[in-house]
Amino acid sequence: MSNRRLPIVLVLLALFVGAAAAGNRELRSAAGVQEPAVAALMPAANVRSSAWYCAGGPVTKTASADRITITNVGTVAVPAAVDVLVASSPIKERLVNVGARRSMTITVASLSRDPAAAIVVQPLGAGIVVAQGFSVNGDIAAIPCATRTASDWYFASGTSTSATQMSLSLLNPYQVDTVVDVDAFSENGLRVPSTLQGLVVRAHSRLVVRIDQAVAQQKIVALAVRSRNDQRISATQSVVHAHASSSDASLSLGALAPARTWMFADDRSRQSSVQQLVLANTGNTDANVRVSLVSDLSTLIQPRAVKVPPATAVAVDLSRAVPAGGTYTLVVSSPVPVVAETRITYTAGSGLAGLVTETGTTTAMPRWWFAGGPFSASGLGAGGPRVPDGYDLAVVMAVGATDAQIAEVRHAVQQDGHVESFKAVARKDALAAFLAANRDNPALVTGMNESKVAASFAVKAKSASFISLLRRRLAAHSGVAQVLLATGQKPPVTDAVVVFNPGPRVVRVTLVALANGTELRVPGMSGITIAPNRQATVSLLAVSQPAAAVRVTASGPVVAERFIALPTGTTRAPGVPGS
Repeated sequence: MSNRRLPIVLVLLALFVGAAAAGNRELRSAAGVQEPAVAALMPAANVRSSAWYCAGGPVTKTASADRITITNVGTVAVPAAVDVLVASSPIKERLVNVGARRSMTITVASLSRDPAAAIVVQPLGAGIVVAQGFSVNGDIAAIPCATRTASDWYFASGTSTSATQMSLSLLNPYQVDTVVDVDAFSENGLRVPSTLQGLVVRAHSRLVVRIDQAVAQQKIVALAVRSRNDQRISATQSVVHAHASSSDASLSLGALAPARTWMFADDRSRQSSVQQLVLANTGNTDANVRVSLVSDLSTLIQPRAVKVPPATAVAVDLSRAVPAGGTYTLVVSSPVPVVAETRITYTAGSGLAGLVTETGTTTAMPRWWFAGGPFSASGLGAGGPRVPDGYDLAVVMAVGATDAQIAEVRHAVQQDGHVESFKAVARKDALAAFLAANRDNPALVTGMNESKVAASFAVKAKSASFISLLRRRLAAHSGVAQVLLATGQKPPVTDAVVVFNPGPRVVRVTLVALANGTELRVPGMSGITIAPNRQATVSLLAVSQPAAAVRVTASGPVVAERFIALPTGTTRAPGVPGS
């Protein structure tokens, strides 16, 4: 039996080696690239093999919380080699077959019990997009994996304040050890801790470094990562801020170089949220930066002039730049190259939860791709509410409310004329109802446990229309971070692609969702006209299938991002651009 299988193993091994060699040739030819400074680009359609480098999130003492999603946006199935990299261990390879217009999500813990295991995906065909992410105590974070390795990497919006874990993940997919030096930039200037110099990243492994332990108690920590002797790596940055019983989390894919122009497609103004643009100047001359905001509102917003001294990082507060509820785009321009990254913290009362950081893009392209995971809310809005008249339901309020606020909400519910009956229920019973009602939607129940429930009630409403009123009324109370309905109606979620037109001409845009082997075309996703310096937001909640990938096609260069808000966490991921 083993003799009959041997030729197949040898053929697969040859394919893997050929894929790696082709990937290495492409990466070496791109050495020294400055523009675009993005680390993930869709391989051309005629590329028969490529590599996606997934450096991952933070490391704990337990198995990895990372997960990857491999999406095939093409019309034929594509095999892919999933390589598991662990220091001082042979590479483990798993061959998977990704069906046409399908997505496959794999937890890293199912491939290796090593907490620092990293993943390299090598598709043996075109049309593959790979994303990475993790969740912690309910919050979610997701970004594309990188298609490039480089000797230099840059991040802008780290932080090392109390109760914050800031991690730098360095992935070395090659056969030779790499030595890395890391410089840190704060509001007070350059820091070069000895513990961040001469870091050895072993061959075929990743090294995760706690930046908060080396550069402590800084509101802003920007990083410049440089490999010695021009050796190439991949890098990501994660930030986890712990609260009493929940956490905020973010994941950023670094930039390959500072740039003179950065663009962000989607920033949402919310009450009770901290919205910042962080600018890092790693050079030796002042950077006089122009920050332009364009809102979907009629209000004209004057550009902001920001001076960033050499070897310094500064934060620009945008919390009140646009009235709450409005969306806006950002364009950063500087004669001196800088690194730009947004950082948004959603606090109680904002209607969202969690931390979002995102490195901007330096390029606009006519096509963009988004993987169908690791997190998605597509399909959760299809068919409308599931609430008949007079339905019994349990209201689950996630962590974020004080006892006094809970009492205030309870009183408001009891006094409302639309309520027939009201009673408190045990938290474990409300949680069980919530998990049972959403057992087919793992994205909704990720990280949910009894500690997340601040209070729960059983309410019988006179009409289905009251359900929406109830949610708005409860969410309006200060301190209530999220209101979840355990049964009856789907919890509030957002899954939207935002497309920004930075050019001088009108563009027409079409979005196509891909899931379960089919193209899903929904009204409102095609023939979208976007004026110059404007953006359009397209919701995916009406897409009938969960975990939908998305292809964006435009008549001219655009920028696209995907914003996902689940009951306990939020993430915003840049798309993967291509020609």
